[in-house]
Amino acid sequence: MFSKTYAITGTGLAAVLALLAFTPATAQYMGVQEVGSGVQMFGMAELVHRDGDGEILGSSSVHNQLVDGGEELILNTIFNTTLGGDARAVPLDNRIDTICISTTDGSQIGTEAGDPLDRDSFESPARPSGAAACLQDTDGVTAAGDGLAIIGPITYTAGTDFNAGEQISTILVCAEVQGNTNYGECSFLGPLFAAVDVTDVTPTGTDTVDVTYTFNLTTPIT
Repeated sequence: MFSKTYAITGTGLAAVLALLAFTPATAQYMGVQEVGSGVQMFGMAELVHRDGDGEILGSSSVHNQLVDGGEELILNTIFNTTLGGDARAVPLDNRIDTICISTTDGSQIGTEAGDPLDRDSFESPARPSGAAACLQDTDGVTAAGDGLAIIGPITYTAGTDFNAGEQISTILVCAEVQGNTNYGECSFLGPLFAAVDVTDVTPTGTDTVDVTYTFNLTTPIT
């Protein structure tokens, strides 16, 4: 019997750093300006000049782009699980290195005011006893040095990680809590970082599904 392999790729952008929310592919990303094919992430500095009595003499607000080092610092702090003793490393608690699969149609989540946008909004596929809907990138997530952090590829196998015939509709990117051994579903782990509504696939037999998530902080200038 032939088996099939599905490849699912998700891409994240800078704005989800501050959101534990579902981010559809067509979303407008708050705080991010698209220029051509690139993405620019900005900070803002404000300067206020006052006299000795506290009266404002002048002020200015200047937006600036992050430089390469700033991009890499964000990626290393949030994603990088392979820095070891590097001075930039922070404790691995809540590091984002885990992908979960869900049968929930992501396009229907968060469409109405008041809809929850959290990990409990997404159902996991039925699976064999002892199997988990979430798999950690055991090779370690490494910031690529070019403004990218890549999780995966992580391979799910029908009949092993989920029941054959279950539909996969959404990919969840979750934070792993250090020392946690329960990867049953995202709600057992740390915070939900992002969710990607993917083209539905229904693997059967011993089909496999490869999932890769790329977080992109690159800009066309820096």
